[in-house]
Amino acid sequence: MVPEGFVEIRAEKKRIYVKRAFAFLSEYLTGTAYPWTQRRRTDAHTPAYQGRGQLYILDLRPRMHERAVIKHYQRGGLFRFLFRDLYCQTRRFFRELHVVERARALGIPTAEILALVVDRSGFFFYRADLVTMEIPESMNLADYLDTLPKAEEHPDCRVTRQQILVMVSSLLRKMHHAGIYHADLNLKNILVKKIGDTIEGYIIDLDRARYQPLLKYSQRVDNLLRLYRSLEKMGYVSSAITQEDLHTFVELYCDGEPELAERCRMLLIRSPFSLRVHRFFWRITGKKR
Repeated sequence: MVPEGFVEIRAEKKRIYVKRAFAFLSEYLTGTAYPWTQRRRTDAHTPAYQGRGQLYILDLRPRMHERAVIKHYQRGGLFRFLFRDLYCQTRRFFRELHVVERARALGIPTAEILALVVDRSGFFFYRADLVTMEIPESMNLADYLDTLPKAEEHPDCRVTRQQILVMVSSLLRKMHHAGIYHADLNLKNILVKKIGDTIEGYIIDLDRARYQPLLKYSQRVDNLLRLYRSLEKMGYVSSAITQEDLHTFVELYCDGEPELAERCRMLLIRSPFSLRVHRFFWRITGKKR
């Protein structure tokens, strides 16, 4: 059920699946200081990140120099109003565990999973938390784009934008060639880390991702469309990212695949029409981030 290298630890209604090298985490994950032991008492840990729900930092010192991030699984869409963090099966949690381990084995840069905590709630429901290694000094792509000056204010930022295009196109191309379809690909699920003059990228939040030996062109284009919608939704198209940048991205991503390049070019042509419904929804809900 769990990938090789993980061990199962049972504690009352909880089941903890932890990597052997991090078995010491079970002491914390079963203790009363654990943030979700009491759902309303999260003040013991300062929220470090904000996604669909709060993410918490777990300091692994003095055992290690690194820190871990705890993600509490929460529903999106309409189901969040009915069930919030309750799931009637555990398939989604274990699927992320398997997909991340496979991605790492294939050389896809992503956060290492240290442990999965599954907590039974009543007879039919489960809650779960995922513990991953923190990627230090990184930020999501949306926040990184916000730090960039406009081209007319700072001509040198063109070099940085080119670096971002190369990094993201290479990251997604590698992920798709590995057979991984990211069902929630957006700017916040791509982390950026600047090291000197270079930019590194990481793909995260693979809880709805799927793996298959070979992705079809239609699946790859659909995945890129999700990312494009994220750019539109957050207002980066024609501001931080220009039409020229989008065409450059297509050329980089589709290198050596003319049929895929043609499909992506048609996507850019048709996108203003296909996004009308999404724009209407964003307008009436006021949901931008």
